[in-house]
Amino acid sequence: MLIRKHGWVVDERENEQLNFQEPPFKSRPLPPQLLVRQENLRLHERDGGLKFDETLQGFLQVTNDDCSFETAFGAAKMLSSSAQAAMTVALYRTEQSSYRGCVSGTVSFSALSKDPFIITQGHVDLFVIDESVSDAVNLIYHLELLAIDGEEYILHGHKNIDSRITLSPIRTWAATTTLFTTISQKDGTQMAKGILRLSLGGFVSELLSLSCSPSLGLVQQSCVKARFLCFFTRNLMSYVLSPLRPLHYSASTQHYFGDWKKAEPHETRIRSVDGVEFCMKTWGPSPLVPSKETPVVLIPGASVDHQIFSLPTIPVNTIDYFTARGYRCYVPVLRFGIGTEAKNGWTVFDARLDLKAALEYVRAREDNRKMYAIVHCLGSIATATALLHGDVEASWLCGMTCSQVFTDLTYSTDNNFKARNQSLIRAYRVSHSSSVRGKH
Repeated sequence: MLIRKHGWVVDERENEQLNFQEPPFKSRPLPPQLLVRQENLRLHERDGGLKFDETLQGFLQVTNDDCSFETAFGAAKMLSSSAQAAMTVALYRTEQSSYRGCVSGTVSFSALSKDPFIITQGHVDLFVIDESVSDAVNLIYHLELLAIDGEEYILHGHKNIDSRITLSPIRTWAATTTLFTTISQKDGTQMAKGILRLSLGGFVSELLSLSCSPSLGLVQQSCVKARFLCFFTRNLMSYVLSPLRPLHYSASTQHYFGDWKKAEPHETRIRSVDGVEFCMKTWGPSPLVPSKETPVVLIPGASVDHQIFSLPTIPVNTIDYFTARGYRCYVPVLRFGIGTEAKNGWTVFDARLDLKAALEYVRAREDNRKMYAIVHCLGSIATATALLHGDVEASWLCGMTCSQVFTDLTYSTDNNFKARNQSLIRAYRVSHSSSVRGKH
């Protein structure tokens, strides 16, 4: 009756013998989410088939408030609103030599469903740069969940790795085992928020569950595991040993923030009287405000350049602040800043000549108008030295702000010891001259 009612066409051929090792006689096309999973599993097998099991437990609060994860976790714990995610992660290498994981498993959260959610599709991305801060990476979990009643949800979680874990095993453990979690509907409406954690026993079980495809030999399996563990350890230790990590500059700069455009600098090379060249950056005032007559000169410290005042990773830096108020800004990078000259062993006393050349350049550009100086760290000491030695006239300045002891230097204990023991200075000079002769 149903066949007649719906007009279905019946295939009268006899069934063939079932063979579960072969493709089906007739098959239906896979839905898009299963096609994605199939491709991820193909990549996983191609790269050695590295898998591990991870079980996270914690508390989630049913809420759509924009509260902190810790607040939601505390409220959920008081209500015994527990949650658990039991996952199997199949890892594969990406084109950027990183790793991505295809996730399967279940999520149990009785406050939303008395039955476990099935992870229909999910992935884990390792050490993704956090764009919201200047120096942090995240381990990101994105899971699509299906309830037994057909409701669909999205679980998004991240583990935050930043310089707060420096030289701290306790904070490192917390950072790598704490998943800040939200569960939302498909339209983005937040349903729950809280924290899931990996216990010590769960971590041991995770390490023991690390396995490769059985098609690989023992040597290949060992290489695949070692490569992943080296990747994970290397990226994690770069934050644990953060003081030893080289500085990174932003690869991209935001020139627009909303409707406001940042000022573009003009670069000039200046030569001091002893032949040393250095860079001068100039920013003009914003065309949207009346220009001020007083130029502003900003002197950076040692081992930095103009970006200490023109940091490109924040909406409003120091240069933006002054140019938006009509000031023209000049930033010379003295010989002890970032550049090839910094390798030649110049002292702060030598840098006074750069300061003299820089201020003379500004006076020539500004029709000898008095300037306001903002001097930082070793740049502050260089400015004081130039003024006391007579290389720079105090009458050139209308005011100054210093972020360092200016003329009455107070040394730290170690620097005071080095200054009082001239033998250390002589030993440094001998070793320095020997290394220079060795290069030649």
